[in-house]
Amino acid sequence: MGDGSSVAGLVPHQETVLQPDDQRGIATVTLTGVDSLGQVLTALVDAEVRRYEAARRDDGVNVLTVGWGLVQATGDVLGVRVTSRSYTGGAPHGTTTTTTSVYTDVASGETWTAAELVADPERLAGWVTAALGEADLAGEPPDPAVVASDVRFGGDGSLTVVLDRQEAGLRTLDAVAVRVPAADADDVLSGPGRRVRDAALDADGFRGVPAEPPDTPAAAGGAVDCTRLACIALTFDDGPGPYTADLLDELADAGVPATFFVLGGSVAAMPDLVRRAAREGHALGSHTWSHPHLPLLTAGQIADEVDRTTAALRGAGVTTDLMRPPYGETDARVGEVVGGLGYAQVLWDVDTQDWLNRDVATTTRRALEGAHPGGIVLMHDIHPTTVEAVPGIIDALRARGYTLVTVPQLLGAVEPGGVYRGG
Repeated sequence: MGDGSSVAGLVPHQETVLQPDDQRGIATVTLTGVDSLGQVLTALVDAEVRRYEAARRDDGVNVLTVGWGLVQATGDVLGVRVTSRSYTGGAPHGTTTTTTSVYTDVASGETWTAAELVADPERLAGWVTAALGEADLAGEPPDPAVVASDVRFGGDGSLTVVLDRQEAGLRTLDAVAVRVPAADADDVLSGPGRRVRDAALDADGFRGVPAEPPDTPAAAGGAVDCTRLACIALTFDDGPGPYTADLLDELADAGVPATFFVLGGSVAAMPDLVRRAAREGHALGSHTWSHPHLPLLTAGQIADEVDRTTAALRGAGVTTDLMRPPYGETDARVGEVVGGLGYAQVLWDVDTQDWLNRDVATTTRRALEGAHPGGIVLMHDIHPTTVEAVPGIIDALRARGYTLVTVPQLLGAVEPGGVYRGG
């Protein structure tokens, strides 16, 4: 169906790594107002990255490409195809292709992979195998999991299974599509599968994401006297993401407030998580729209990064005077621009390097070794190992007598353009 440019609220995301032995191009998409699509796609991409990293070879070039395309936009349902191709050690040593279609019901906020739409993958695979055999295209019968991974829906009630030649082991140069008539399709679909199929019958097109009024932001914690108490602030960058909800659950269970420095593009895609964080007493700050190196940008570009994020936060019902420059990179010009927009810059003085080590024990050790009264701890809620480490970090800090607070509780009033690193 195309690149989705005609669908309001679709936000594309691009990540590129260009190293001599490691080349990655990862393109994904989120849908403003529906968090679950971004969460499911992020989980799929993370799984592909883990497989790629496990298979990487030192004796050649390693390449990972992930792309997406729109496959359905009808009724309340939006469908996206994600294709991942990796070459480890350079082709033809290890070439892997996977394709998955994902569907979101924007009215309910639910998102499913194609496999969740198929109740009887073995039966579907039997029909597909028979069709491939008649066309003399298949060697071994394709795996039912592969057959159910990319399923499309027609306006006549039929469904189409799309098989990548490499993934399915086909004797063809191109992908193969096997159509299942509407009368048979109903027999193999799950309840969600029938909902997606029914949406494909809607001749009026995609209805779009239902409008939702912004919530009223909550205060970021009550007054705490950090001149008497050993206060420390846990901060999390780069979200919201697929693990943020789990982190909020952990913080709620522990009764601990934190501070989130969020990316504008992710706020626009997952506003409900931002609203929840504000409601539950956490502080929020800007981390720019796309995480650039601010000192390398013009003043106008810096302002645009901040302004777009401000607008996204306001759309989620949040206002803030805190921002954290990506990578902690700032200079006098950056300070002048963000100060003029009403923001103070908040850095850190305890760096867990969780983005580098991706290890629960190492993240915990670095947080505790660097802890001190007035400290600001840097972590990232986009890494599952960080989220897993947080309960232990909280317990250990409390055992040492620390009071965990938000950045506003720790610093009090801040000056626009000021730079704060903890005490």
